[in-house]
Amino acid sequence: MTKKISWGSSLVATLIGLNPWFLQCLSFRFDSPYMALSIFLFVSSLFIGGERNSFYVFFLVSVFFTVCYV
Repeated sequence: MTKKISWGSSLVATLIGLNPWFLQCLSFRFDSPYMALSIFLFVSSLFIGGERNSFYVFFLVSVFFTVCYV
C-alpha cells in the first residue's frame, strides 16, 4: 500500500511549519501542545463532513474550545 503526499497537504504543512508565530510557540514547552491542539481543532472542524447540522455543531464547539480553553 503506497500513500502519496498531495500538494495541498504539503502546502498546508509548509505554511504552518514556516509560520514564525507557530515556530516561536514551539520554543516554549508549556505552550506548544495547546497551540498545536488549537490549530488541529480549527482545521479538523473545517474537514468534518456528513450532515450539515453535525458539521456546524462540531465547528462551533471546536472554535469555542480553541478560543476559551486552549
